[in-house]
Amino acid sequence: MQKVQNVIRQLPEQRQRIFRMSRFEGLKYREIAAVLGLSIKTVEAQMGKALQFLREQLPLAVSSIEGDG
Repeated sequence: MQKVQNVIRQLPEQRQRIFRMSRFEGLKYREIAAVLGLSIKTVEAQMGKALQFLREQLPLAVSSIEGDG
């Protein structure tokens, strides 16, 4: 789990905050937009970029975990 947290920490600050609010706090995009003073479209775009980054980076983190053993 530490490797996953490290990958999340690599996201730009705003993108990381949006991701955490959505996935860990369970907020809807409209709620995140209201809290952060952003448009819903901006929240959607930032989440898309965050998820793409995680899809690309998590396999690398997993393979490094398997290589540690």
